[in-house]
Amino acid sequence: MDDPLIYTLMLIATLVVYCIIESRVGLKQALVAAIVMTAVWLGLTLFIFGDIDWITGVEVALLLGMALVSWKTQSALFFKFQPVVVGFVMAALTLGSHAMGKPIIVEMMVKYTPKLAPDNAHLLLNPVMIDLYTIYNFWAGIFFLVHALILIWAALRLKSSKWAAIRIVGFYVLQFIALFISFATVSGK
Repeated sequence: MDDPLIYTLMLIATLVVYCIIESRVGLKQALVAAIVMTAVWLGLTLFIFGDIDWITGVEVALLLGMALVSWKTQSALFFKFQPVVVGFVMAALTLGSHAMGKPIIVEMMVKYTPKLAPDNAHLLLNPVMIDLYTIYNFWAGIFFLVHALILIWAALRLKSSKWAAIRIVGFYVLQFIALFISFATVSGK
């Protein structure tokens, strides 16, 4: 996820194209469109950043794999369950690392902040911020899990457009809540 804005815009574009084509033409064409949009996403990422980070790589591999299974089974459910798998994996990573006393979000901030924001590293890596990242790591894990469970329900019960809205908007709303809880907890100390 080299740039969260590009990641988010490409994810939204892929889902919008998928939903429009699925509702008007059919599943196979929508899956082809999603695969083409994913190729554009990868190409854009390579062009702008010169490589593909592991988070984008895993997301794209799952998206392509689940699209292939959906194509073979003629069921959109497999494609729609891709973010569920990502949610469960992210919940396991964040909550597991938290339980082991090495929160992955803290580890990533310590590793990447000096490279990405060298002028602000002293601000972003002070003890209060490390405490914030530690608390956020826990709550992000909880809300990754909640979002994955909501997406299971949405995939089974709702049309693709509503599922896509819950996938995108729901994720950001839940992560904002996790961040808000984290800020409130740090402020209360």
